[in-house]
Amino acid sequence: MKTVTKQKTLFHYFLLILVMVLAACANIVTPTGGDKDITPPAVVISEPLNRTINFTSSSIRISFSEFVKLSDFTNQFIISPLMDNPPEIKEKGKTIVLTFKDKLLPQTTYTLYFGKSIVDITEGNALTNYQYVFSTGNTIDSLTIRGKVNNAFDLKPEAGVFVMLYDKNIDSLPLTQKPQYICKTSTAGLFELNNLKSGTYKIFALKDVNANYMFDLPNEKIAFLPDLIIPEIPIVPIKDTVKKDSLKIVKDSIILNTVHPLFLFDEADTVQKLLKSSIPKLGKLTLIFKQAVNDFQLRSLRPEPTGNWFKTEMCPTKDTLNCWFLPGSLDSLFLEVSDNNIVLDTLKFSLVSIEKQSKSGKGTSAVNKLYLGCNAKEGFLFDLNIPIKINCSNPIDSIDFLKIKLMEGKDTLKPLISFTNNIKNYFTIDYKWKEEKSYKLFIPPSVMKDMFDFKNDSVSVKFTTKALRNYGTMSLKILMPAEDAGYIIQLRDENDQLVKEKYIESLESLTFDYLTPKNYKIKLIIDSNHNKKWDTGNYNHKKQAERVYYYPEPINLKANWEMNLDWNILP
Repeated sequence: MKTVTKQKTLFHYFLLILVMVLAACANIVTPTGGDKDITPPAVVISEPLNRTINFTSSSIRISFSEFVKLSDFTNQFIISPLMDNPPEIKEKGKTIVLTFKDKLLPQTTYTLYFGKSIVDITEGNALTNYQYVFSTGNTIDSLTIRGKVNNAFDLKPEAGVFVMLYDKNIDSLPLTQKPQYICKTSTAGLFELNNLKSGTYKIFALKDVNANYMFDLPNEKIAFLPDLIIPEIPIVPIKDTVKKDSLKIVKDSIILNTVHPLFLFDEADTVQKLLKSSIPKLGKLTLIFKQAVNDFQLRSLRPEPTGNWFKTEMCPTKDTLNCWFLPGSLDSLFLEVSDNNIVLDTLKFSLVSIEKQSKSGKGTSAVNKLYLGCNAKEGFLFDLNIPIKINCSNPIDSIDFLKIKLMEGKDTLKPLISFTNNIKNYFTIDYKWKEEKSYKLFIPPSVMKDMFDFKNDSVSVKFTTKALRNYGTMSLKILMPAEDAGYIIQLRDENDQLVKEKYIESLESLTFDYLTPKNYKIKLIIDSNHNKKWDTGNYNHKKQAERVYYYPEPINLKANWEMNLDWNILP
């Protein structure tokens, strides 16, 4: 009897343990994962093998260590030399298969650049810059050309640009023929044309808009070297490899092959166009042109007003122009706009409807009134080296400068006041400011009247000047071989915005003073044609863009500090 009871007790214990185990198994727990996969797929085998000679196959199979897919293949993949029809490519699990549509050239080395097109299907890790090489002859060509493509104007690297090589020396090559060899620049603008035959080549870089490997559109950028170049045997550093995406070699390494610099530029578009016309407010017509205006003409087709019925104001770049006219004498405008005696457009405006909109406050950016703007502001320190600038919303017809008062404390000053443009909508109040002094500017109401008979409201501004210790000074000496050229020296901020500019006809020391303490860049433009501006290149005329140099490092200018710089530019 005791034995039976003991067995029942053991059985009950067993059932209890079983229930607990089953309950634990039923409890859902979030699985813990391992580290994120950041490893790109690796090539396991290719058939035929990479760098095969006497290649006769019509297809290539490349197998990887994991499942792969193709990403942006059309833009990433390049085969060099080019084929009329690109290979067909298919994904099959861990394998990709390329099938050639064109017949392969005899005794030719082909290089297949995959870029970043091969990625794993789980995390999208890309196999970067994988190349497959084969030869239809009994040797693989092994010469190389390395270089870098920069923008000609600001020297920024140009990524994704085709670099094209021709084994012919014909001027029309990039316009009419596809290249013999081709590759693309990296994010740092670097390129490397590998597996080249011995010989001489012409080289170009092209921002190819229509992807036909030819320079045949006006909005495509081009770079070229005037001389033929010779490929070299690739040199491998002795103690280390080349730093990724850079041509810099670590210490104790031998020098790499010659680096060929290419400077990409837009050719100047010589066809003038009127891009936009608008009347932002009654009496003002704004015209925006495609390029700088040379000889502007505006003619009223009907009616024909008499006398000087409009005034023009040109922006500094000469591609935007404001025309001011008296709207009260005309109900509408029918205008002919010309540049260099070429009619660009005809414009028609109903001034009656514009006047109604203006009165109702609709469709205009400003009401009809004379506004004054001033660069001196209360609460802000004023620079010692600039005048007060007053901008008027409309051209001024009459003004009494004697009624404008500038005071230092209780003393009334006698500044120099003058208009700075021909239509008289900007004037300056110039004075030799003292440091850390308080000034007051007062412009009484109605001291000026614009061309629409509007008068000004009063302006009263109190301001304090900066101290000399708030500024820094930079002296620069440029060391380079003298040229028959002018030199544009620009001081730019960290965002490459122009701060100051000086023009010199010969190399000399120059000084930038009254500078706000911050980081600066120095840009030098070699002005070959002495027109005081940067000019782009032209391939048909074999003209390179004017050369640009940047000081090699940022300049940290501190307050109350004078910095002397020697800039040695090697030829």
